[in-house]
Amino acid sequence: MPSLSRTRLTLTFFAAIAFLPSLALAKDIKTTSVITKVTVFPNGAEITRLAKVELNEKGDHVLVLEGLPQYLNSNSLRVAGKTTGELEIGSVDHKIVFVQKDALDKTQRKAIEDQIQALKDRRDLLDSKIKITTTQKDLIEALAKLPSRPVHIHGENSAADKQDWGNLFDLMGEKLALTYTSLHETRIARRQVSKEIDELLKKLDSQPDKQVRQSIVRVNIKVMKPAAGQLTLRYQVRNAGWKPVYDARLVTTEAKPTLNLVRLASVYQNSGESWENVSLLLSTTRPAQGVSAPKLRPLSVEFASQIVSPASRGFGYADAPMMDKAQNETAMVQQKRMSRAMPAPAPKMRVARMRKARVNSYAFQTTFEIVGKVSIKDDGQRKKLKIISDDLKPDLEARSVPKRNTNAYLYANFELPKKSTPLLPGRLFLFRDGIFVGKGYLPQISPGEKHEMGFGIDDKIKVKFAELKRAKGETGLFTSSKTDKRQFKITVKNLHDKAVTVRIIDQIPYTTNELIKIELLPSTTKPTKKNRKDKRGILEWKHVLKAGQEDIIKLDYLISWPSKNNRLVYR
Repeated sequence: MPSLSRTRLTLTFFAAIAFLPSLALAKDIKTTSVITKVTVFPNGAEITRLAKVELNEKGDHVLVLEGLPQYLNSNSLRVAGKTTGELEIGSVDHKIVFVQKDALDKTQRKAIEDQIQALKDRRDLLDSKIKITTTQKDLIEALAKLPSRPVHIHGENSAADKQDWGNLFDLMGEKLALTYTSLHETRIARRQVSKEIDELLKKLDSQPDKQVRQSIVRVNIKVMKPAAGQLTLRYQVRNAGWKPVYDARLVTTEAKPTLNLVRLASVYQNSGESWENVSLLLSTTRPAQGVSAPKLRPLSVEFASQIVSPASRGFGYADAPMMDKAQNETAMVQQKRMSRAMPAPAPKMRVARMRKARVNSYAFQTTFEIVGKVSIKDDGQRKKLKIISDDLKPDLEARSVPKRNTNAYLYANFELPKKSTPLLPGRLFLFRDGIFVGKGYLPQISPGEKHEMGFGIDDKIKVKFAELKRAKGETGLFTSSKTDKRQFKITVKNLHDKAVTVRIIDQIPYTTNELIKIELLPSTTKPTKKNRKDKRGILEWKHVLKAGQEDIIKLDYLISWPSKNNRLVYR
């Protein structure tokens, strides 16, 4: 009986194997992939990788893609493909592993290796120079060993021959000295070069491998017919994003002023992989900021006297606060433990290629497709890319707030064309007639919406501000009131050779107290607007001044309040 049981068990096992060929035949195939496309969001990015596959064996296989970034969002991981033959994609698995990686990146290692090769080439030249100099030295020394007095063929040497022979030996001595000096200096230089080579080689050898975390994706596939083609792998990463940046270039030297607004994208990424020669798209979609609006709970309001305290509810309720407190403390301890167990998010880090982009506007987003291939390193450095530019028709004016500053500032007012795409919030850099004048911030602007930009001081608009009178007193026979009367004078002069629109902004106090009365006196120049931009007490005068014209604006107001109140406080 035991033998029969073992036989049945063995048959059952082999039958199970027959029905699960994937367990017996599946094998790992390491596959290389390259990044071909990146879509960058304001916070995050979607990576598209292509992997070429050629599978001639039928059955189950596992394609293994290594070296992917650590912070890959596994929820966003998707695999698709186009191949010849017949292939079926099954499950996709993702896990994080530790791998040994060279402490020096390819660029740093190549730079050191190039430096070592250059030093070796220099050392070879020094070796050649040493060899040549040594040969010269040996030759001069051999000549010096010849007889000091050559025998003349006709007898005794003449005086002239003796003198020439002496000069020759002097020359040989000088040459020999120079040769020794050159040989000594060359050997010193060679030692120094050899020392530098040894130091660089030691630097390469001393760089230990570092352990880094990377992602591995395993794609389970089944081949029914031999297939060749490519698989597309898409996933999202964090530690990447883009922000809009703008260059506003105002030209006032032409008959009609022009304003060119250049839209730039400041792109960065520190995702764990470099983007080399990829197609880059910038999207306004924000996948990392939630998908639905928050919910509100019902909110009731009651008189304080009608709120029943737990202790007054009767027996058993007095211990409820203690129980709630204990439960809250337990929940806080568990929350702290969970926060310690979770890995801390990687710190956000903060390169320039100017190209226009193709703009695609959809119902709920806009994408900007950068023309050509783009490379962005995995170092957190920002790279500016040109998107598009808008040619706007500005209306110029000079604006001054003389109570604070008597300078007049040049402003350009414009309307964003209705066919344009919205302007997202971002930093603004301002240029007037080719000169950088400052920076600011551009809010979100929709097509058809108006906006204004300041372009620095206009030296040809002169503004003067003077306080003519400040008088305090009392009025009334039966019921006395205190008063505070103030008078101001603003003088504006246009020194341009053409008419200019000038906007002067000032203020009078406002109050929410019914006992305090504030009134503009009839002598005040009538303002164009009161409560400018819905701000109480802010007045505006908008005048068009001809060339050389001077304008005077008067601002007089009176404040009165009951005498029993001693003083006013301006805030």
